Amino acid sequence: MRVVVQRVTVEAHQISLAICPARLVEILGVPASDGSGASPIILTVAAKLERAGKGKRIVIHNGDRDEINPGLIKLVEDAFAARSLLLADTDESLNAIEARLQTSKGRMTSLMRPSYLSPEIVQDILAGRQPLNLGAKRLIGLSKDLPHDWLAQRAYLRFDRG
Repeated sequence: MRVVVQRVTVEAHQISLAICPARLVEILGVPASDGSGASPIILTVAAKLERAGKGKRIVIHNGDRDEINPGLIKLVEDAFAARSLLLADTDESLNAIEARLQTSKGRMTSLMRPSYLSPEIVQDILAGRQPLNLGAKRLIGLSKDLPHDWLAQRAYLRFDRG
């Protein structure tokens, strides 16, 4: 790779690679035409720095396809199921529901918060249009301070509208 790539440029919203065509042809073993003076091929990909724990990481995403997160979808399903159970008109106590589901009050509480996500956010999650760094565990953690206003939820969870 170091022979083919002449330069790597990291900018605020993209990474660019300058590739030497002559060296690429040589490595691929393709018969070369007289292109020794050809200008470099520039490949650019959208990228940005995002917080990752105590540090930062480069996130590369072209937006070509959405990525469905099965764990996140399962969390949303469980959250809405828990809310339905707890709000159902039944004589069953909270302790009885928890015993039947073999879960704890803490788990039920953590499931209730994401059950109040805006319908638009739920649709985006089901379609795989959530932020790249939003998984089930992170959503549970963030939902402790989840705003009630749906537009504020989008901003808080960093659901960008493109």
